[in-house]
Amino acid sequence: SESTYYEGVEDQLTIELFYHWQKLKTLILTPDVQFIINPAQNPTRNFITVFGLRGRIFI
Repeated sequence: SESTYYEGVEDQLTIELFYHWQKLKTLILTPDVQFIINPAQNPTRNFITVFGLRGRIFI
């Protein structure tokens, strides 16, 4: 919002793509990529990309 950051700030848009991959019964991996347009925490950039990897182990 303009009161939090500065006047004229554009709305941030985040798009996330992920894949649920389970090769074993005890392990799930979920790689993802996020595309952030007009990042609110980085007003000098128009676009940033964030890569991630989540894992779940079942015992």
